[in-house]
Amino acid sequence: MRIKTVIEEIAELRRDLFTRTLSRRYDISAAVSTDVLGEFTQELGRVYTRVSAWLSFTVKYRLKPLLLATALASIAALALLFGGRRLFDDFVEPDRSEQNPTYLSRLATALFSTLIPSVSYGTFLVLSYLFLDYFNLLRSDIAPLLWSLFSVIILVYFVYRLARAILAPRRPNWRLLPVRSQAAQWLLVLAVVTAVATGFDHFMDQVYSVLGSQLSLTVATSLVATVVVGLLIM
Repeated sequence: MRIKTVIEEIAELRRDLFTRTLSRRYDISAAVSTDVLGEFTQELGRVYTRVSAWLSFTVKYRLKPLLLATALASIAALALLFGGRRLFDDFVEPDRSEQNPTYLSRLATALFSTLIPSVSYGTFLVLSYLFLDYFNLLRSDIAPLLWSLFSVIILVYFVYRLARAILAPRRPNWRLLPVRSQAAQWLLVLAVVTAVATGFDHFMDQVYSVLGSQLSLTVATSLVATVVVGLLIM
């Protein structure tokens, strides 16, 4: 009976804590103050100092492993890219002379023209990171920043390829959505800018975590990114 009572009390405390956390209101006045901009600039300067120092040391003293890691990653990515294009060339590059392609042909073209370049580019970045780590070229503070940056680059590139394949601003006969060419161009820009804003917020969160920055910077950056994305999708 005593154990059962303790379990019920713990469950009640967990419910109360969860309820208070959900209903808590946070003060964002510190995040929109003028001091935040100066702190943001200062954090960017700290990141630049760390990255430039690491890069200078690596180029000066570890240039051969750096070039080897880049070369191995490039070979693997190029092999995947050219191999994929050789196998699915008809889908990656659509026939511009075809005036009325079927919906299945347009869908297959959008799929392969997105996946093959995105996977190849992602493979290059992932293998670059793995080889840099394998050759002990990454410091403990640089590794999470580099991985976060590569993740954002892959995300933005994938969104660009996907939006370009679906909207096809310059190939209206291969377009999957029934929109005008001018609208397709604007939608492509909006999709890429939205991905950039979201990726920038994610990258800066990692920067603040590595540098041990104040919470107000995280709140301010997330607030700006949310407002930008909200304005873009209005």
